[in-house]
Amino acid sequence: MFFPEILPNSTEFDNWRETIFNNPTQLLSEDFSLLISSLNIVKEASKWHNFMEKMSNLLGSLNYQQRSLNIDKLYELTYLLLCKFDNKKLKDSIKSSIFLQAVQQEDLNLVPSLKYLLALVYDDKIITSTDLIRTEIKEYWSSGNDQKLKETIEFFGKNSNLKLINRMARNSHNKLAQYILAKNYSNVAFTSNSEDFRFIDEVCENIKDEDFKKNYIESLCNNSLIDNELTDFQEDPIVYAECFNLLLSFGTKEVKQKILYVIKNIPTALWNEDLREDKKLLNLFEHDLNLDHKFSEAFANWLAFSMLSKDAHQDKVWVLFHVIERKILDKHNVYGSLKKIFFENNPIQWSSESVQYVSRFWTDISDIDVQHIINKLNLWIDSKEWEQIEWLTELLDDVSLRSEILESRVKENIESEENPPEVKHMLESLLMKIIVEQVTDDS
Repeated sequence: MFFPEILPNSTEFDNWRETIFNNPTQLLSEDFSLLISSLNIVKEASKWHNFMEKMSNLLGSLNYQQRSLNIDKLYELTYLLLCKFDNKKLKDSIKSSIFLQAVQQEDLNLVPSLKYLLALVYDDKIITSTDLIRTEIKEYWSSGNDQKLKETIEFFGKNSNLKLINRMARNSHNKLAQYILAKNYSNVAFTSNSEDFRFIDEVCENIKDEDFKKNYIESLCNNSLIDNELTDFQEDPIVYAECFNLLLSFGTKEVKQKILYVIKNIPTALWNEDLREDKKLLNLFEHDLNLDHKFSEAFANWLAFSMLSKDAHQDKVWVLFHVIERKILDKHNVYGSLKKIFFENNPIQWSSESVQYVSRFWTDISDIDVQHIINKLNLWIDSKEWEQIEWLTELLDDVSLRSEILESRVKENIESEENPPEVKHMLESLLMKIIVEQVTDDS
């Protein structure tokens, strides 16, 4: 317990405090201990502004190299000031090459707070930063064990900053943070920060254990309010697609309902963007989504787009098509509008994976000009699209194809030694649909 009345008056205290850095060679641990205690009493940022200004000027200057060494309370105070006031100039001074070079001289056994101060400043970049961070500090965070777990929780815990562990665990190199979080996933101190909802994909990518994912996300749902993050989710659902997937897999019923609502309200423009590019949102179809016209319109747009434009990742769609199709509204109208485009344009960019679904799109092609069908067959024979040829042949019950060129192609492939028997059999069926007038030479 601290009593304000035992401290000097405000003016005397301020004057004393701002003279501490006048002589870097005479820094005293006791002074910084008193300042740490005073933080519980003098809480206004304005009361510390001049002090932090002087501290920043010293830490980022060559004079700091002449300081008294191994004063751990100096680094603990700096850590606490940054936690409370997030002073940019003070943070920048810690990142300066002068400071990082100066602390190479410190004995890390005597100044344990230094590694936590740098972790606060560099956050999840503590290991990967190219700044001159001491190798021993990077190595400290690069592996986990129970002793380091105890030390780290003790330091961050007494300063009420355990949420920093979650942030650092997002970096794949920070094995200590991951080790700590993996052993404390149900601790409310580690799962009470709602911002962590937006980064569960990164954490779960680094800690792959399924039990951890389930318990960590469930604990986060119970101890944090996801409502604070819904605006970010709604504004950029593509970025948070894997977060949605994890929350739908492991979240509480209430959280799942809120995520399903966000997904239902993804606008057509963002569905269009995702379908044409990375298709991150497609993984969500593993869950029972409730979608409306916004998705249906976007998917119809993608079908038309991918038919005529190359989409290297289209098979991601076709693999899930049996699920996606159930979410399409007015599907017969959608398929009907695509049929004419499909037959009148060459080449079609849909992969062979589409055939099993295309065959269900259109079971009647009587309204298609026969010449378009002939053109399509000529193209498919050259590219050896046997599945598509077989599908189209089966639709030609009452259609006669009049083309000598098509006949020639079919016969050539029937005679070819390269084609297997089943292909030849299918081509023989097609040949029966081709009617060519025989021209006789009367001479």
